[in-house]
Amino acid sequence: MAEERRFCLVTSAHVTNNPRIVKEADALAAVGADVRVVSLSTSAATAARDRELAAHRRWRLIHLDVARSGPSHRRWLAGAVRQSLSRAGFSAGFQVGAAADMAASRHLYELADCIASEPSDVVIAHNLPALPAAGRAARRLGARLGFDAEDLHAEEVSEGPGAERHRRLASAVERFWLPRCDYLTASSDGIAREIERRYGVVRPHVVLNTFPQAMRSESAHQRDRVGPSPSLYWYSQTLGPDRGLEDTVRAMAGLPGAVQLHLRGRADNGYRAHLTGIARAHGAEGKLHFHEPEPPDDMVGLAAQHDIGLATEQPVCVNKLLCASNKLFTYLLA
Repeated sequence: MAEERRFCLVTSAHVTNNPRIVKEADALAAVGADVRVVSLSTSAATAARDRELAAHRRWRLIHLDVARSGPSHRRWLAGAVRQSLSRAGFSAGFQVGAAADMAASRHLYELADCIASEPSDVVIAHNLPALPAAGRAARRLGARLGFDAEDLHAEEVSEGPGAERHRRLASAVERFWLPRCDYLTASSDGIAREIERRYGVVRPHVVLNTFPQAMRSESAHQRDRVGPSPSLYWYSQTLGPDRGLEDTVRAMAGLPGAVQLHLRGRADNGYRAHLTGIARAHGAEGKLHFHEPEPPDDMVGLAAQHDIGLATEQPVCVNKLLCASNKLFTYLLA
């Protein structure tokens, strides 16, 4: 039973950027499990938001600091050198075992040590770079190993430089570790079927990225919207190409009357200037509003202030064809 077990959930991302792990930790803690979440920390500011998110929850958050600057610089540098050498070895034909694991997981050994520093009955990895570390730590602990496939990682990049290398590396890691997992979950039927077909494992249980009604926080309303004109909304952790944003901005020129478009997520200045330039060229200057990411608990309430939620992901890779955008569930609840 879950209440009799100790769970360690592992992510290579900040938990505020990985709402699916937050939901699993909440669900396990709610039935009495002892839950700790081990997360890499690459940013002091984001780590502070992580701690704020976890402060009033019934599970513990443990950060492994791997930021590029500050006290962890040497750890970051050592991981970067190891990963670079491992990727070179992988490209040269060393495509199994430690070479593949280190090529996929920059901080493989440090993360495995952090996971194994406390007893656990079940270790669950939540993204591909976390899987090799979770697998190695589970062996040391004598724990069961799980993996949550939010994406088909071998097919989550569009064509371009490095795409084939990414596919080969991700496939190698998945092919080795997925059959060694005691159970698997996936975020869509399509991903679950494809994992079963590719790797010959039992089809993962499907757990959709839905949200509880309690997340519809009224306090988050009207933070972004500017006046009564129709408001369009799109959000993710990052703003970038192949997300349908360029098409959305161009299409605003054909909408009657005033309209506002709100985009939430991190964008470098170059991409933000790129979108602003498209807006200017199509008569939508001043209608574009950028916002920084917010905690996962606020996503539904923030969406609720707008009129139309946009899920404009493009079919640029196989993974996009196998799952619906998480945003759809947020918008439905909002």
